[in-house]
Amino acid sequence: GHLDAGSFVYEAQGVRWCVDLGSDNYNMPGYFGGKRWNYFRLTNHSHNTLVIGDRNQAAPEEPCMITDAGGDETRQWLSIDLGPAYPKQADAITRHARFDTTSGETGIEDVIVNPAGPVRWAVVTDASITIDGPRVTLEKDGRRLQLTRGDDAGGAWTATAAAPPSARERQNKGYQILSFTAPKADKLRLQVRLKPAA
Repeated sequence: GHLDAGSFVYEAQGVRWCVDLGSDNYNMPGYFGGKRWNYFRLTNHSHNTLVIGDRNQAAPEEPCMITDAGGDETRQWLSIDLGPAYPKQADAITRHARFDTTSGETGIEDVIVNPAGPVRWAVVTDASITIDGPRVTLEKDGRRLQLTRGDDAGGAWTATAAAPPSARERQNKGYQILSFTAPKADKLRLQVRLKPAA
């Protein structure tokens, strides 16, 4: 029901760091009709996934399939083909995720082939945010989480209010979107590591 292919929720140390904002007011005009994809909470712009060229994802007829998955006692991983959610926005898009079950460390790698525009990587959080070059520290409930870029695709971290474009929508007070936008390239490989801090 949302344009959220590839989105994820992340919890560690008893804290939900990367959140899903959920639904909005069902009574807004066209919520289940022609205006549905105009509402912020229903689009990929408000989810923990990619935005290409500032465009919405599509609501694909074909699912975004898991193409690889595996793991053992300490590691889990999977890969998702996000191509069906981005028709005419890239030649291919794959999101890889790995999770260390012992430390809680998580890695997200996105490979985007020939994107039609700049690519925004983002998560939504209600934690406080400190940006220090390629590293970001989130703090909440006396805990800390570090996000670190592992690529050189460009684009600086930014934090902006998760505010919708209209006053009738839920205003998401206390939530921010932590993101970076990588310039268009023939092939982008975006890598972010999420690591609970001691």
